[in-house]
Amino acid sequence: MSGPRPARGPVVGIAVAAAAPGGVAARRDALVVDAVIRAGGVPMLVPSSSRQAAAALARRLDALVLTGGRSVPRGAFAARRRPTLAQIDPGRYRFERALVLAARARALPVLGICRGMQTLSQALGGTLVRDLVLDWPGALRHQAARPGTPAAHPIRVAARSRLAALVGAPGTVNSLHRQAIRTPGRGLRAVAWAPDGVIEAVEGPPRAGFLVGVQFHPELLACRDRRWLRLFRALVEAARHRR
Repeated sequence: MSGPRPARGPVVGIAVAAAAPGGVAARRDALVVDAVIRAGGVPMLVPSSSRQAAAALARRLDALVLTGGRSVPRGAFAARRRPTLAQIDPGRYRFERALVLAARARALPVLGICRGMQTLSQALGGTLVRDLVLDWPGALRHQAARPGTPAAHPIRVAARSRLAALVGAPGTVNSLHRQAIRTPGRGLRAVAWAPDGVIEAVEGPPRAGFLVGVQFHPELLACRDRRWLRLFRALVEAARHRR
């Protein structure tokens, strides 16, 4: 007679673009999957779908990760345009906004990464700096000079924050974005900043459970510094205790 089956890890939905983008973005998504597995979770890719499907999908999940985006469409920032997230990828934004709201209604742990942090904040009523180059005087280079080669800069982390408790003083992080949070959404507070003042991380209050967004890519950082795996482990542990 066989013994009891080992407990299955929490199911972590990983929101990705509906069409596999390939290249660098696909490799980053694969690293998120790997980080969730290493953290003890069961990853489930959640490609963009209809807003109506978001609530049903959220009921299948124990936690949610909003990943970064693919390359910005050619010309999106041309001629001093300032696109919104919805204009860059309308279907994905509408779906992920609905998914965030459904996840929060069920108090699911949520981690937003890069574009995912911006989506999380906007879904909760926050505002966006739509073009750092044009709208943030003195901004650092937050976007790669060449595709596939991230920029990097130090960050300052609030001492009394979940992020500081998990990774301490992280030093330098990668940077792959042209937009950023201007004002955090309802229930979120800024807890990390770049030297130019750009918000690099947000968190919800302890009563909200695990609710974290980071502007950089911890799945890439975890390849060289295992401290960053703690962020994914904390997400999975929060999901496990919620079940």
